[in-house]
Amino acid sequence: MFSKNKWIISLLAVALFSVTACSATKTPTTQSVSTTQQTPMPKIPKLPSLALSQQEIDSNRQYIQSQIVQKDGKTKYFFDKENKDGKNPQVSKKVAGGFYRIVLGKTAAGDCAVQDFYADTNQKQSEPLIVAKKNCNNFNTWGYDGAWILYDEKQQIQQWGHFKNGKMLNFLADYGVLYIDFADKSKTTIMMKSFFDEIFVGVYNNNQQIEEATLIFTEPKQNQTVMQKIRYVNGQADRDHSHLWVNGQEKPIEQDYFSQVSKVADHLIPESNAILKEMQRELSVENN
Repeated sequence: MFSKNKWIISLLAVALFSVTACSATKTPTTQSVSTTQQTPMPKIPKLPSLALSQQEIDSNRQYIQSQIVQKDGKTKYFFDKENKDGKNPQVSKKVAGGFYRIVLGKTAAGDCAVQDFYADTNQKQSEPLIVAKKNCNNFNTWGYDGAWILYDEKQQIQQWGHFKNGKMLNFLADYGVLYIDFADKSKTTIMMKSFFDEIFVGVYNNNQQIEEATLIFTEPKQNQTVMQKIRYVNGQADRDHSHLWVNGQEKPIEQDYFSQVSKVADHLIPESNAILKEMQRELSVENN
């Protein structure tokens, strides 16, 4: 399931390289904004933990069970290993490197409660989840209702998300370097973390237009933690309504520095927007 995440990985490769470029920007000014005019620095955002408590996992299992009105447990579908298109075609029996799905039952709406397993080891590839009825035998599908928790071959959680009636509420992918929050109906937030822990947060409106971008990075030589929050008006960076904090203190934003940081954001915004659009497109195709 979700072998189609190759497009996320390719986009992240570019995006995370750009986040790392933050630390190469010119050091911001050491001057501070007047105390009376300072805007308090917001809490540094953190990506949610990839680890889930046993209570969270058990709660999801109980929820899935509560939705089943017609029990099964015998129906199985088998899937091949991933092909060049990133898909896992359905096959007639177990194959090496493939997967299989057990249908646990059906909901009142006819959707399928399922659980996926690695064919080679019979270990779980997912927790029980609900998929749309038309995707009961489609391995490369998103969830439809409840939590969506996937495991790697070492039984470590690889990614998780939550769905409600076909709508994705949130999604933490690729071992915790990408997080998307769709829960707020007025905006969508995407967070990406680089290999060196630099963070990018993009906030998009319902027209998929960027409204705010936040970059957080460290400068070890100067022992500084920098947070740059860039406001956008009609897609254009607005320096007058943006903020810069260094080690918690607000600093004036020099034009040269603002231009450098804005260029980094300009690389990340199209990449993060592309991820959002592709996910929304796939969800729309699967659930309509």
